[in-house]
Amino acid sequence: RDKDYLYWEGKKFEGVDPDTFAILGRGFIKDKTAVYFRWDKLEGSDPETFEFLWSGFARDKNFV
Repeated sequence: RDKDYLYWEGKKFEGVDPDTFAILGRGFIKDKTAVYFRWDKLEGSDPETFEFLWSGFARDKNFV
């Protein structure tokens, strides 16, 4: 991580807010505007309610 970017698995992760990102587990990452699984943005997910559960499962107010 530097002042402008988050780096994950040795690559620059474009579009993620480095000040609000959180690594949730098993490849899930979120920031104040989005949730990602590995390098893919999870469209329709809600970062405020998103939580990693167990064994690769996660949920938010819209999906499980």
